[in-house]
Amino acid sequence: MNKTKGTLIGGLIWIIITIIYSKLYSFNSNYESIGFPLYFYRTFVGKPGNSDLIASGTAFRIDFIPLLIDLFSAALFIITLNFILDRLFKPTKTNT
Repeated sequence: MNKTKGTLIGGLIWIIITIIYSKLYSFNSNYESIGFPLYFYRTFVGKPGNSDLIASGTAFRIDFIPLLIDLFSAALFIITLNFILDRLFKPTKTNT
């Protein structure tokens, strides 16, 4: 299998897993967290005084260390997937 296809498949799988494990509660509690395995983006939108994080109505935060850990784990996942797919779809040699 082509490494480009394996990389695209791995990236798509990682994005889907990230969306599944994200906490998107903007309709209920106006709080969202995005990331897998660590949350690197958090946002809160609400009335002043509803959260200890903010004094005004809106706050968001991007944590760079969890973002780097997420990118490293995504790269490790894609490399492992490419290795497995390369072993599974390895062409066999014929003696003719």
